[in-house]
Formats: sequence, structure tokens, C-alpha cells
Amino acid sequence: MREKSTPYSDPTLAEYYAKASAKYQFHQPAHDLVAHLKISPGQRILDVGSGSGLIASGASLVTGSSGFVCALDGSIEMLKQQKTNGVIRVVANAQDLPFENDTFDRVAAGFVITHLPDHSQGLSEWTRVLRPNGFLAATVWQTGAIKVSEVWKNIVK
Repeated sequence: MREKSTPYSDPTLAEYYAKASAKYQFHQPAHDLVAHLKISPGQRILDVGSGSGLIASGASLVTGSSGFVCALDGSIEMLKQQKTNGVIRVVANAQDLPFENDTFDRVAAGFVITHLPDHSQGLSEWTRVLRPNGFLAATVWQTGAIKVSEVWKNIVK
């Protein structure tokens, strides 16, 4: 897959994002999302739009060596920011997943939905790869202007 050029595909911005924005803005929501997923050892977890890997990293602590976690993101530079912790990293489009039906026990999407050109297609793909009785959880932005997002946009410019 050819990576679409975005601010997240720039190595310097990806590194800054992982060290500053992700660390201070997304750590707690990622922790809460992992808790909400009620992950068990041995399960298969997909972190869609994984970015700097906060959700994937937290999930891997729970799945243990009998399960696995896949961190999927459209930016290889963002995936490079992730800590090496046994998580499988895949560069792919969140709306066209390269997985068979019924692959994962849990799908997590942290602040990804607003990045999708077609929300329905993305959600359809995410549920397609869920096993029967699987569980999907996502965090989304509040409506209206968010000060931290405005700061990030100004930095990118």
C-alpha cells in the first residue's frame, strides 16, 4: 500500500506527536478504552488508527503471549513511534482492512472516526473483522472547537 501523505507521515511531526500530543492528550482516554474493552489473555485485538500505539501497548499487557495485538495505521512514521512490545504493526487503510472476516475478538479505535472519509465504510470494515460476540469500542471528539486540536493544527502549519 502506498502511504497517503499527511502531517502524520512526516517523521519529525510523527515524533513530536508521539512525545507531546499523544503522551499528554491521549494517554488517559487510551487507558480507559482498553479497560472498557474487557480484554482477556489469549484474545486477538485490533487497534485501528493506532498512531503512537497507546491502545495497542495497553492491550498487549493484557493479552499476554497466548494472544496478539495488531496496531494498524495509515502512517508508517506513526507506527515507528511505537515501543517494541510484541505488537504486530500493519500499514493499511482503516476503511479497507487486510484481514479475513471474524479475525479479532476486540477492535479499538481511538479518535479515528473523524479521520475517515466514509464513516459507514470504516465501521462496516471494523465489524466485518470482529468474531461473533466480538466487541468494538471507540473514542470520538466532542463537537465544536477543541483548543488542543487548534494548537496542533497551528503547529502542523
